[in-house]
Amino acid sequence: MATYEEISHLAMEVTDLEQAESFYADVMGMEVIYRDHGELEQGRIVLKNGTGQLLFLELVDRLSPRSRFRGPFADRVPDPNNTTPFVGAHLAMSVSSVEEYDEVHDKMDSFGVYCEGDIRKDERTSGGPGGGKSDYFYDPFGNRLQLIIIPGVGQS
Repeated sequence: MATYEEISHLAMEVTDLEQAESFYADVMGMEVIYRDHGELEQGRIVLKNGTGQLLFLELVDRLSPRSRFRGPFADRVPDPNNTTPFVGAHLAMSVSSVEEYDEVHDKMDSFGVYCEGDIRKDERTSGGPGGGKSDYFYDPFGNRLQLIIIPGVGQS
């Protein structure tokens, strides 16, 4: 049976490619490697993280309902499209040290990103799944993301 070693790419919707590039390149530290018209012929950028995994950001006029996710606290979710978001799904991005986490988090703060906070802290301290530090947040378009340090992963 074939085994998968990593995720090749993830595709998400955004409503402003320049703002998306600024956020994902300058804040999250990804590298823009390609630009084209995209599947919808409105524009797309492709970014690469430090391990070569790709993020496709497709330009749309408005995020579709399938792109709208939130955490467990509906009152703490930005909703620029005034929709009812789904619960739970997100893209998690890991870093390997507290220093890297703090660096990215400081950039998120300066970018004005809305953060839910470390809503899974109690699970980690009580023996549940998780990492050493975590924050759920939303990109400028409302896509739910997570910044996480996973102890022992990527650390030497």
